[in-house]
Amino acid sequence: HQSNFTGEIAAVYLSSGVDNTTVSYNELVGPGLSTPNSSGLINVTGYTVSGLAFSNNYSHGWLRGLFLNPSTNMTVLNNTLTGNSVGAANDNPHNVTYTGNTIKNNILEGVGVFANAGEILTANGNNIYSNGPSANSNNDVHNYGVNTVNAENNWWGDTNPSDSVNGPVDYTPFASSAYPEY
Repeated sequence: HQSNFTGEIAAVYLSSGVDNTTVSYNELVGPGLSTPNSSGLINVTGYTVSGLAFSNNYSHGWLRGLFLNPSTNMTVLNNTLTGNSVGAANDNPHNVTYTGNTIKNNILEGVGVFANAGEILTANGNNIYSNGPSANSNNDVHNYGVNTVNAENNWWGDTNPSDSVNGPVDYTPFASSAYPEY
């Protein structure tokens, strides 16, 4: 689907006023990593979408596997985001939670977030590893904002998550082994 309004290409495009939506059990196959403005799922820039439940999806081959921009009260549960340029991008998250996801082998970063004061993104109980130009690129979770991302109890591909994050990210305590991948 291509939006004539924004020029975005997406498998799932949420426009303004589409709140309390569930997107589950889909394979979101992208047009290729070099396709600009492409996302497996995106909500329209400039309008806050609230109450999305994104669960049990497989998103690959996109510029962004998932793009929440901005978002309120969203749950990202048991998904696989792999083989994208960016696994998940989050601008201005308000109570966004990632749990049980596998976010791996994305070219630039796993989870990119821009969390300013009062904005909250929590990522607990996920497998987030091997994202970025190299396995030790500090781009499994990259926070470009000032408010700390709670990324505790994740598996980072090894037992030294200090090389997996960039910006204000709380990764302690961390998982000592991988969670089951679906």
